[in-house]
Amino acid sequence: MGKHFKTIAAISAIVILTLACYAIHKNYSLLFVILIALMGGAGYQIRRMNIRFEALNSELNQIFNKSTNGMLIVDEDHNILQANYAMLKMTGYEPSGASLSRIVGKKCYDIYPNINCNSSSCPCKRIFDGEQFFERDLTISLKDGSQVHCIVAASPFRKDGDRAMSVMLDYKDITERKENEKKFARYRTQLQTMASELSLTEERERRRLATNLHDSVSQNLFITKMKVGALRKCENLVNKDEALSEIYGNIDKALSETRTLIFEISPPILYELGLDSALEWLCDTAGKKHEIKFSYSSDMQDRKVDIDVAILIFQTARELINNVIKHSRATEVQVMLRAGKEYLRCVVEDNGSGFDVSTAQQDLGGNAGFGLFNIKERLSYFEGNLLLESEIGKGTKATVIAPFKSYAREYSEEKNNEN
Repeated sequence: MGKHFKTIAAISAIVILTLACYAIHKNYSLLFVILIALMGGAGYQIRRMNIRFEALNSELNQIFNKSTNGMLIVDEDHNILQANYAMLKMTGYEPSGASLSRIVGKKCYDIYPNINCNSSSCPCKRIFDGEQFFERDLTISLKDGSQVHCIVAASPFRKDGDRAMSVMLDYKDITERKENEKKFARYRTQLQTMASELSLTEERERRRLATNLHDSVSQNLFITKMKVGALRKCENLVNKDEALSEIYGNIDKALSETRTLIFEISPPILYELGLDSALEWLCDTAGKKHEIKFSYSSDMQDRKVDIDVAILIFQTARELINNVIKHSRATEVQVMLRAGKEYLRCVVEDNGSGFDVSTAQQDLGGNAGFGLFNIKERLSYFEGNLLLESEIGKGTKATVIAPFKSYAREYSEEKNNEN
């Protein structure tokens, strides 16, 4: 555009000088004076227009170079005429003049290849075919093999009449948004899996309790009832003491099994004596039942824990211990409860077979993957976390972190009070 101004200025000067020479030749002094005045005025206007153009061009370059979006200018042959530093940085190049010189003059589809290159969906082709604006999502492949997801907006940059001579491409990096969308999709799948698994787990737990009640408590009570019935019909109670001892034993066994089921469902010791005593009881019970050496240590020193947090820690520790018993083939398990200033840590460490942590966290198809996801979700509600350290053949260390105070419960109570 600056060249056009200079050309117009040169032509105007030639025309005015020609007329001035003609006026001198014919001795038209008045005409000569007018032409000289016009020439001066035209030159002044042209200079003003040229200064304005240079200012606009400088402003455009400033916007182009300082934009946080990547920007390219491409000609009809898909040669890169100009690129800003944001484009270089976004696509893995060092934002420097040296990098700029390496890509200027190269084909855009060689430097920033994507599946739309040389097709009807190519933004450059759409503009050169006559469209005034075109926008779409693109995935650019970088030189290191990685990809950048972006929204590209194309529009004519320089035109000859209605025909575009070059195209400006504006690239907005949406890689982070795309990654978040993928995470959200995975998270939604996990939640759907969790909802389905929760329903199945609830049904399995009902079945387990029903089976235990039928096979243990119910059977013992039934046998006791038969013994009592037989005693009522017996006229000669020769073996009374033996029969009563057997009945007493069955009743005692039924009570013991009932007590065990109650503890499995919701251990009273957790509510009566607190988290520390409940975890110690859990380790002692698991060790006796499964012939695994359990050791328990704590530095709580009567620190108070919100009941919701205590329930969460206990349930999580029990689930982790059950995983050790079922899957790890461990012979020794250490359970430690450690108090911090605002948070407490419960560590469950074993000497078992170990596993690949990243694989287990991603594998939601199995119960182990679901269990880890379920634990993490419950802990995150209380602003807690689960840290896993494990290697195949080197055992596993699971650290449960949770606050002493249940902020989730406090928030829920505040919302209820507001309502």
